Amino acid sequence: MSDLGPELGHRFISAAIAGEHETLSEFSRMFTGEVMQRAFPWLKIVGVCLEPGVEPITPPSGFPPVYDSVKSLLEEEPDIRFLFNVSDDPEYAEALARIVPASISLVTTDVSTLIQEMIGSEDICFRCRQELKRTKSLFYTLFDEVDEDLLLLDVSGKVLNANRHVLESTGLTPRELTGLQCCDIGQGRLCPRLEGKACPLDKVLTSGHKSETLHTFVDDDGRMRYYRLYAYPIAENGDITHVILLRRDITARTHMEKRIQQSQTLASIGELATYIAHEIRNPLFAIGGFANSLLRSESLPEEARQKASIILDESRRLDSILKATLNFTRPTEPNQSQVAINPLIEETMRILHLGFADKGVEYAFQPDGNIALAHADPELVKQCLINIV
Repeated sequence: MSDLGPELGHRFISAAIAGEHETLSEFSRMFTGEVMQRAFPWLKIVGVCLEPGVEPITPPSGFPPVYDSVKSLLEEEPDIRFLFNVSDDPEYAEALARIVPASISLVTTDVSTLIQEMIGSEDICFRCRQELKRTKSLFYTLFDEVDEDLLLLDVSGKVLNANRHVLESTGLTPRELTGLQCCDIGQGRLCPRLEGKACPLDKVLTSGHKSETLHTFVDDDGRMRYYRLYAYPIAENGDITHVILLRRDITARTHMEKRIQQSQTLASIGELATYIAHEIRNPLFAIGGFANSLLRSESLPEEARQKASIILDESRRLDSILKATLNFTRPTEPNQSQVAINPLIEETMRILHLGFADKGVEYAFQPDGNIALAHADPELVKQCLINIV
């Protein structure tokens, strides 16, 4: 007998198969196949024996040696310990029982068939285990690659498993996380239940369907954080046994959406301001024109001339305010030049004086005569001053 392998220290047990062509081929392939070698690595088929009267066959590659009688088989392979009878002929079974020596265990046809079925079942189980292993590997790969918190919970909310993102964000090991309540992870801030709000885990256990909710809290820096929580039920035989909880940080996206909404609102306000400014300038132009016409009339009394002059000055000032409003709502390309800052400030403050007077606010402007000229767009500087004031 030959060694199975020096690292195992085991030895082969030799065996042979006896029967007719078709059954022999089927059993031989089974006993020399991968499944048999995996299940019974110590068993080696050293030969097959044909029933009497069966024509000899030429064995294919990898097929055990074929003998035309049990006698010739035993002469070539005296160390055989098992002989599997796969023939359906009862007379041949009786003949084998008389010929085979007591040192060889004769396995009947029924037992051989049972072994064949067991090996077939082992093959099916092995393929199932391999498929399960591949599926499990794929699941955990996807589970860990999700760049958000993923928790596998039982129905009480205890953590059974967590993905890599949770481990990195909490700094805990898988053993430390296992058994914790999901509301304890993230310093309790990510649990709506602690704030008296509806928890998606509770909704899933009640409804049996996917649930989600928006959760907010203020972090240590005083900033509002936004999280979207999703809960997915896992059921067996109609009963929920586990829940997958996904927690997605949508803070950046939410702030961006709010900025977009604010921009859209400001754009609408700008369009409205432009419309109103244009509508006001039309009658204002008529008022200024009539006031100027009155001032050119020689027959206008002095008192009325003074009033017309005030109307003209105020209409010009109002027109300047409208121009500033239009420039604010419709930014233009800068037209830079040498600008005297003091007169620009004085002009801007005159525009804003009306608002000061209505609120009872007094202002004082003390210009510095030593200020150098600035290289800028006077209208944009004026707009900046208006915004600051």
